[in-house]
Amino acid sequence: MFSDKRFMLQALALAKNGLGSVAPNPMVGALVVKDQNIVGRAWHQKAGEAHAEVLALRNAGNSSIGSTIYVTLEPCSHQGKTPPCTEAILASGVERVVYGSADPNPKASGGGEFLRAKGLEVKVGVCAELEQQLNRGWRNLVFTGRPFVTLKLALSSDNRLSVGRGLQTQISCPQSQRFVQSLRAFSSAILVGAETCRVDDPLLTNRSGYGCDPKRIVVSSDLQLPPEAKMLQSNAAIVCPLGLDKMVKQAFLSKSIELIELDNQDDRPNLSSLFERLGEDGFESVLVEGGAELSRSLLSSALVDRLLIFKSSDSLGGDGPTLNVGDYIKIAGLELKSEMRSGSDRLCCYQRSN
Repeated sequence: MFSDKRFMLQALALAKNGLGSVAPNPMVGALVVKDQNIVGRAWHQKAGEAHAEVLALRNAGNSSIGSTIYVTLEPCSHQGKTPPCTEAILASGVERVVYGSADPNPKASGGGEFLRAKGLEVKVGVCAELEQQLNRGWRNLVFTGRPFVTLKLALSSDNRLSVGRGLQTQISCPQSQRFVQSLRAFSSAILVGAETCRVDDPLLTNRSGYGCDPKRIVVSSDLQLPPEAKMLQSNAAIVCPLGLDKMVKQAFLSKSIELIELDNQDDRPNLSSLFERLGEDGFESVLVEGGAELSRSLLSSALVDRLLIFKSSDSLGGDGPTLNVGDYIKIAGLELKSEMRSGSDRLCCYQRSN
């Protein structure tokens, strides 16, 4: 039914309002519709607080009797930090339930079957793909226990990441830079290498106008980083090997910078262990923004779920680091999904094939 899709798209738009505030929960939106009129609307606003369905039904009041509720994700049927949403739906007088995707979490799934058994009309699968894209990080965390890892690369036409080692180089066009800000808005954390922190001294904040600032994380094998680096001034962490000198660590601990100490792998902190740790802490998505060494390590270890390459039409020359992504695509288990223009750049998206 066309109206089902139209209302579900509006529910998905509502769900996005939870960006940056609901983790480790998914973003969910809900609409209560009666006689083709919206009588209640809401989105999940914060983990541990009322879910979207409950808020939308409160908003609708008695108008929910005989209505249809549109929910982007299957209503939960278990007691967690909040009561089951299915019970609220039953008590409201709703006659029909339409939701986008089944809940992949076995603890929370089964709400659709429960409501159908109680005599309500239930429809599932409306705009399911859009819901799954919206909550890609959360779903990855549910299935694997790890965040969804996106590696973003800006490459010149001669496959260079900079004009020379130790030199800050702007490669992407303004439109691509704005796109990266939207990636940050959908990321729980941003990960960079020590060279990026030292040379570029980036803020790594989200300047898209929506969402929240992600946690900023830098990988360093020896803690040879400036404690005054911009990215380390708040909500930041350094990933380093176990057993480093206490005096070296104290320079960062005294500034309340978190140190994530991990076993070494190939003379650098074990990145697989890092993602397991982040998953345990509820981080759903990680955006990796450089540099060459960190990117090679992640690709060769098959730790990348999505690779975004912003390819400039300009050649840099010089002796800066190069990265021929073609050497790693098969190893990383990635395949090309899309290719499009991003201003004067070409954006290629690769994703895990399994």
